[in-house]
Amino acid sequence: MTERLIWRMVVSLLVLLATACSRDELDGDSGARVPDGYVAIRFGTDVPEMQQVVSRSVDSDGGGIQDMYLFCFSESGAFISTVKAEIVPGVVDPGVNASLTGTFSANVPDYTRIIHFVANQNLTGFNEIEMGGKHETELMATLVASPGRMIYWQRVECQPGEKDMAAALGRLGDKIEMVRNQARIQVMDPENNGYVEVLGYTLHNTNAFGTVAPYNAEAGNFEWSRGADGYLSLPSASEQQTLKGEEDGSLNLNPEYAVECLNDISNPLSVILHGIPAGGGNALYYRVLLLDDNAETLPVRRNHSYNITIMGPLTNGYATFGEALEGTPTNNVWISIPDDINEVSDGTYRLSVDETFVVFPGTMPQSVTVNYKYEKKNASGVYEPVSASEVPDVQWVTATTVAGETIRTEYDGNTGVGTLTISLNQLSANEAKREGIIRVKAGKLQRMIKVITLRDFTFSPAWVSTQIYADMEGQPVTLMFSIPEDFPRELLPLRVKIGADWLNVRQSTGQQLSTVTPINSPGDFNGEDDWNFKFVYEATHTGVQRVYFNTVLKPESDGQGGYKSGTITIEADNFTRLEKVFPFSENNYYITLDGLISVDGSTLDDEMPNGETVYYCLVPQKKNAPVNFEIQLRDGSTGQPVASGNDDAFLLYSQYLTRLDDDEIPGGAGNKECDF
Repeated sequence: MTERLIWRMVVSLLVLLATACSRDELDGDSGARVPDGYVAIRFGTDVPEMQQVVSRSVDSDGGGIQDMYLFCFSESGAFISTVKAEIVPGVVDPGVNASLTGTFSANVPDYTRIIHFVANQNLTGFNEIEMGGKHETELMATLVASPGRMIYWQRVECQPGEKDMAAALGRLGDKIEMVRNQARIQVMDPENNGYVEVLGYTLHNTNAFGTVAPYNAEAGNFEWSRGADGYLSLPSASEQQTLKGEEDGSLNLNPEYAVECLNDISNPLSVILHGIPAGGGNALYYRVLLLDDNAETLPVRRNHSYNITIMGPLTNGYATFGEALEGTPTNNVWISIPDDINEVSDGTYRLSVDETFVVFPGTMPQSVTVNYKYEKKNASGVYEPVSASEVPDVQWVTATTVAGETIRTEYDGNTGVGTLTISLNQLSANEAKREGIIRVKAGKLQRMIKVITLRDFTFSPAWVSTQIYADMEGQPVTLMFSIPEDFPRELLPLRVKIGADWLNVRQSTGQQLSTVTPINSPGDFNGEDDWNFKFVYEATHTGVQRVYFNTVLKPESDGQGGYKSGTITIEADNFTRLEKVFPFSENNYYITLDGLISVDGSTLDDEMPNGETVYYCLVPQKKNAPVNFEIQLRDGSTGQPVASGNDDAFLLYSQYLTRLDDDEIPGGAGNKECDF
């Protein structure tokens, strides 16, 4: 792939001018009585005509401004109340959309000195009493909205010498400029560009929520400048969910809209195009990123238009929508090479990293190093180190807590090796891991290094069969343990070593495990081990893991009329070693639960063994709904019920059920036959 093909599509950034067709103030009833303690204000809104398109594709309630609320604050910035503004009726200027521009009136408390004008914000759930006295930065900066409604905003503050908000608005000519909280993303000339007939497009990986007001956290103000690079005003981390693109019903030629986002290269916003190449053939799907001339992703800012201009044949077309989502962008070839590939090249330069992810213990602060290598092909076609003046740019992709912000870089011009030194932070007592991504970028070539710090995980919850019948070999024993959901996906599959005596893999289940011994794999054993071999199980996913065994020998006597218990150990890198005990019993008993439905476990696609019968019951999908099981203990030789002893205990393991307390049992505690 050549550079010529890469840059045939460009993304240009245009600032949306917030000054377009508008109408003059409309005449209203200026003689209406104003309540004591209030001041009457009148203001016009100025919104670009573009909003007519926006409202059709974004606003589910219709077009343009649906309502206007004024958030009133005192001189100190303390919240007073909200006031709904009323539209002043009158004559509309010809050619102007009346739903986009107009004149409003409202009565606001006379000690109001700051107003945030907000149109179309859903105030359901907004508790005005609880918000009383909150500072504007605490209230407005955290007010969020979904992309389904275009929000218009502006802030006006009284200047020294202005006695009230009427005077402040008079200074502005009684006209306020409303700023959208979303950006527009559109394909220019989609059907007649000469290279591809675009049938439709949609956005993928956009933020699910955006802030209503643009708040500059560094400067501590709400100033918003048209045309400047500006700043991003993002919701809190807990609210930064993403929306995925879908093919059905979402592909069209209308402009798309998105709330602000960092648009980080590790998880970028994508535009998925569906179109027919100029040469004919089947329609293909293309993935486009928002990039500048240096192949850097453009942050998506409110009130800006991101215009995609097709300037040449599109590369990397895919037959399906899903393939395009995961595929190589048409305007960004090298950058999309999977992150687990160490090396990238454009034919002249070559950039590589030793590891695409590194794992360190997070139990103490420490200084660690990672390496990259950057080379250039000489006239003889041999790669040699680049000069120190060409070394790559190195930085954290996003703000991270895994280490300090400073990355110390040393470059060896004789070898082309760059050494990055970072200072890892210690995990807090309740943290299992932290992650951060370092980007090494040279021109259009870049590689990512994910830095992970861990505290040892546990296999909990874990369970193993108990009270196994001792007088006959071949008794089933099931081991169940868990890989926590937050375990790094980069470390999967996880090699789990299981030590067990008296057990072998249950062949009838179809499960197969390899084994290691101190002779062929001494690194898997240590001085604490007394195993002659260990089973090796590969966990390919997080969550519950199941391993199926049979007993192969009768257990040894404990010399007191009973039997020695069996032992299973479970161990893996980055996990605390776990030991489980499985007792044997001289009684051939088993448990039944009556009234359940049975199914062959192999049909459940949940790694259940072949031929294993799974029993289930249907319960109401409702919290606190009672569920009853009738449990019986039976003799394995006769199949008849037997009485349990005073010391017998039954373990019930459940994700979704919990026990009832005595006072919650239907019919009272007298109806129960066992204690939890």
